[in-house]
Amino acid sequence: MVKANTMIKAIGICLLALGISSSLALAETFPEHNLTLVVPYAAGGSTDVIARSLQTAFAERLNQTVVVENRPGASSNIGSSYVARSGMDGYTMLLQSTMFSLFPKLYANLSYNPAKDFIPIGTVCVSPNIIVVSKNSSLKTREDLLDKGKKGLLSIGSAGTGTPGHLIIEQFSALNGIRVTHVPYQGTAPAIPDLMGGRIDAIAGSLASFRGQLDRGDFRPLFIAATTRSSLAPTIPTAQEAGFGQIDGGIRFLLLVRAGAPADTISFLSKKLREVLAEQKSWVQFLELDVK
Repeated sequence: MVKANTMIKAIGICLLALGISSSLALAETFPEHNLTLVVPYAAGGSTDVIARSLQTAFAERLNQTVVVENRPGASSNIGSSYVARSGMDGYTMLLQSTMFSLFPKLYANLSYNPAKDFIPIGTVCVSPNIIVVSKNSSLKTREDLLDKGKKGLLSIGSAGTGTPGHLIIEQFSALNGIRVTHVPYQGTAPAIPDLMGGRIDAIAGSLASFRGQLDRGDFRPLFIAATTRSSLAPTIPTAQEAGFGQIDGGIRFLLLVRAGAPADTISFLSKKLREVLAEQKSWVQFLELDVK
């Protein structure tokens, strides 16, 4: 009996040692090949811009190539579903906003569960939302906008149903007693040509999505959906300052992997993300996008 107990203890110690050694080996070897960062929106939108700003610095920290892959469609559900079905090894990451936690209430046949199928690596950034019109728009004043909305003729695009831009449109409509036709796109970028071509009246999206057009004077901002003005765009009034009521709709972007990834891998990726965000050059890139 003593020998049996001794043998069981010995086996237990060996198994523990094997577990520790395999954990250390994983920490030392991950990642062994390229990683994929899935953007569930079209190229050129705010999520894509943030992903590509993160891409190089993250790759340097990981000593591996990080490939940004756009998988737009179905209000970001195509890309999110793809990651939910990917390998449980941490090699496929998702850049998504916290708004997708509401998707089970918005979509009856969602193929994944945001709370159960993903594990967060960490928060990448927070960015405010704005509503813009083209520089040639006839909507010059608050009264112009509300008058068209009261007639049911106002159309505003967003990155898709259930996205932060869409929710801002709904807040704007409800607070001001108007009817807005919501036009969903597969990301903010595809909506831009339609706004410039006069096929829609406005777009709701993150400030980062429109930096180029705003800097060139192609777009005119109506308001920022925040309680305070942006330090990088101090001339844009808040919704309340512009007379549309208090609308607060900032976007928090998360980096996630499929649930089931090894704990050591998650810890490693989280540590590297914190290192990247702590680097001054990374923050400069993000701040240029008005992401904080």
